[in-house]
Parts: sequence; C-alpha cells; structure tokens
Amino acid sequence: VKELLGGDRGLKVGEAAKKVALTIGKRFDDADESVKKRKDFLKKIAVVTHEDLKKIEVAIEEGKEDEIAGQITVDDKLFKPGFDWSQKFIAHDLDLIGVAVSPELIEKIKTLLGEGTEAEPGMLFENAEKFKESTDTELQNIYEKIEQFIAQEKAEEETHEAQISDKVVAIQPPMTLYMPRPDGYGQVAITADTLSFQKYKVQPDGTFAPETDDGEDHTDFVLQNGTWVADADDAQSVTFNDDGSMTMTRSKERVTLLEGKAIAGQEITLPQYRDMRVSMPEDAKMYFTKIEKLEDVYRIDDIVKDYSTQPPVAITSFGDFIQKQCGTSWFMGDDNGGLAFAGTEDATGAYSCDPSATEGELVHVYKDDNGEVHTGRIAGEWKIEKVDGVDVLIAKPYNSDHIEDDEGDIEYPIFALKDGKLYRGDMEPKGTTRLFPSYNKASLDAITSTFTSRWDELKKRMPADHFSGK
Repeated sequence: VKELLGGDRGLKVGEAAKKVALTIGKRFDDADESVKKRKDFLKKIAVVTHEDLKKIEVAIEEGKEDEIAGQITVDDKLFKPGFDWSQKFIAHDLDLIGVAVSPELIEKIKTLLGEGTEAEPGMLFENAEKFKESTDTELQNIYEKIEQFIAQEKAEEETHEAQISDKVVAIQPPMTLYMPRPDGYGQVAITADTLSFQKYKVQPDGTFAPETDDGEDHTDFVLQNGTWVADADDAQSVTFNDDGSMTMTRSKERVTLLEGKAIAGQEITLPQYRDMRVSMPEDAKMYFTKIEKLEDVYRIDDIVKDYSTQPPVAITSFGDFIQKQCGTSWFMGDDNGGLAFAGTEDATGAYSCDPSATEGELVHVYKDDNGEVHTGRIAGEWKIEKVDGVDVLIAKPYNSDHIEDDEGDIEYPIFALKDGKLYRGDMEPKGTTRLFPSYNKASLDAITSTFTSRWDELKKRMPADHFSGK
C-alpha cells in the first residue's frame, strides 16, 4: 500500500497505509462465505480499497496527514449478503462524471437499467445507450456527461501519446527487443526474414527462464484463402518496408519502432514490476513498439463439446450449439455466469433458440447468492458471416471484459466448423493498434539484475498462482 502511495511519505501517511492494509484483511475476514464465492468479490475489494487510497491522496494534497488514519474505517455492511452494490457503483459513476448524487436519481437509474444488470464499476458507461434512448431529460443529461467524460479521457490519452516521439527507428536485422511483463519478460528476435517470440518467466528464486510448453495438446488454425491451416507456434516470416517498419506475414501486422525517451545513465520506474526503480547503464535504450493490425485475422484452437453427455461429444453444427447454449446455459464466462444466445422463454421457464437463425442477440446469464440462474440484460450481438467462403459465427459482447485479452488487445469470440466439428477461437479486427515500451539488451540486463536482487521484496507481489506447478 505504501508503494502505491509513492513509498515512504512520513509517519502519519505510513500509519494510514497500514490502516488500509489492515482494513483489506478485515474485509476478507468479515465477508460472508457466499459473498466470497462471487466472481466479482475481488473487484469489489479493489473498488473500496481505491476509495481509501483516494482519501489519503486528498489528505496529502490538503496537508491533513494528521487526520487521515482516522478516516479509514471498515463498513460492516459492504460485504454482507444483500448489500446494494448497484447503488454504490451508480453513485461512484455519477460522482466521476460530475453529476450530483441523490437517492431519487439512483432509483430512477436502477429502473432504467432493469433487473439483472451487472453491478460493477463503470456500469453507467457500459449501459450508456440506454441513457441516450431515454425520454427523460435528466437521464439524457447523464448520457451527455458520459460522452464528455470519455472525450476528456481520450484527449488526455492523446496528449500523453503525443509526448512519445514520432521519430521512426529503422528495424535493421539482426535485432532483439525485450518487453517487461508482470510475470517475466518477452523477447522478440528479428532476423533477415523471420521474427520469433519467446517468453521468459520469473522462477521461484527470482531469476528468469524460458517459459516451457504447458502440456496442452491443441493446435491453432488460421483462416487463409478459405481454408483453416495449422498455425505452428514458431518463427513467422517478415518483410521490411521502405519507411523502416516491418510487416509480419502470418499475423497481418505492421511493426514500427519509435524512438523512446532517453534513459542512458538515468534511474527509471517500471510499472510492470510494481514501480520498481532501475539505474540504467550508459548504453541503455528504450523504444516504443507500435503494432497495427492490417487485416482481420481469424483463429480457432479448441473443439466445442457437449458436456451434458458422458463422455463429452463434439458439437457438429451451429444450430446444435445455439440450441444448447440458449437462455440460461452460457457458452463463455465462469461458474457464476456468462453469455448465452438470447432465446424465448416458455411457461415452464425453459428457453429455446431458433437453430436456423444466422444472427441475433447475446444475453447475460448470472447466478444469485443462492445459486439460482437468471437471464438478465441483452449483452451483445452475434452473426454468422461468410469469410472467404467459410461460415464463421462472430460474437460481439458489449462488455470489454469479454473481448480484451491480458494485454488489452481486442479479440472477438468466434466459432467455425472444421472437419465436421465445431471449434472456438477469436477474431482480431483490422485497424486496432497497440503501443508498448521495449528495451535493448543492456537495459534488460539492468532490469533483470535489479529484479533478482530485490526478489525477497518483489515476490510477495507476484500472482498467487504464479508458481503453481508451471
């Protein structure tokens, strides 16, 4: 917690930080067991902890460090069954966009959103279209405020990106780049005609080693010229462009290396490793790697099976899949719920979907604290499209949590038939751009040696399951 606040900021701030840490523990200890099993439990812990940290930041700005520790308290109602998280999150979002909070407005918003709307931070942003379509001027005003907030955030992000040099550093093989990651680092090796990627993972002793195969027996297939072809996990071919960029043939991406800030001989902070500070040598270099998706890329990797039979059998048609994953039975998510195809409910409460449909809506399905399954709001749309003559079912959820991978890249879930069996995979859409820092070998050596020397401290912050047999 002190690290999040910027290190040692004085005795009183230290006391407040300790109070926040103890409060986190108490929230875990006091929460009802049924609440702890909810998939969003950790998200809620994070939200209220963020509120505590915000109190400390405000106190520091106002010079009221002496008062802050007393403001950090545990609200016993927060993690008890039945607590109205929708109300809390709605109030949080309203405050964020600068709208005065009142009980009457919160109830009006809850009515607009309807039963089954997931209580989560940013729930107003996720359901912005409902405010836009409302005939209530007060609710329409909230839509305008949301749009203004998003525009302001985008402008600030663009201002931040504008600080990055647009000077292109020509990619000249052989060349190796390194990207720090929370659980290790990635190494990209570029030769005259290939590019290969290797991930290095933190070991139990704080050193780094190449990540090994997870042992799963599956093959990726990529759609090329109307055929699903095996996508071997090895070096892919590249071509070098006149502007200094490079095109990766298989993944349909253009890579441009931009000049980063000067780090030689300086001390820098690495957010990937919990803001670890590293003293860089005189030959250290930093870049920004820009990756642009030039075409839609379709990839499948896992056979879809019907687990209602023993042993499970492969599903062999879109219609069968749509029927089985209809209404209260979801095809993506976790044990507490996820996304299903929207269907029609009969008098008995059973859902059915038209197996001949080629497009439709997705619905959010969730379990309540008693384990009962409910079908909630419309949560996306789907369509079977012809791609190079091949039928592909593309799902487009509204919630970004369902379409972003661990690195924030957009990947829409897809389904396609191959050899008479239905596979699942993803589609990476054309036009997306990623931008992330990368370093040369001298920089990496300084980073990894610093990391290993501070391992006793840093290992406490590693993911709980990081060393679980992998």
